[in-house]
Amino acid sequence: MPKLGTTPRLKLRPLQAEENRRAGLSPPAHEDARPAELHRFGILDTLPAPQFDRIVALAARYLDMPMAAVTFVDQDRQWFKARLGLTVTETLKSESICAIAIQQDRVLVIPDARKDPRVNGMNCFSVDQAVGFYAGAPLRTASS
Repeated sequence: MPKLGTTPRLKLRPLQAEENRRAGLSPPAHEDARPAELHRFGILDTLPAPQFDRIVALAARYLDMPMAAVTFVDQDRQWFKARLGLTVTETLKSESICAIAIQQDRVLVIPDARKDPRVNGMNCFSVDQAVGFYAGAPLRTASS
């Protein structure tokens, strides 16, 4: 797969162990297999794809939100495959609300992330614009 040019990574503060626990970031049972499955698909660090861009545009329009994204959470980072209203292309996994969402069996909805104790202190509130409402669903494969 083609690789994107190097993008400067954000210098974000990793969560400490207590913050991880409080944020619900204890690894689920499938966490060891999940990154391997993601790498098997070869989607990380690939060029933008119109199909994903359309999903993001539809989500933003349908939910009347200024930001929307499709991200993939790797071992230590969250990578943005498609995004609208954001310039960041990746974050540390420990600074990702999506890292909490992938541990759920259903859609994770946070009405106001600025007030949610699971995400207090994450730098997603200083990147581009603060995250208020958040909804995220884990993408599943046949084996996950």
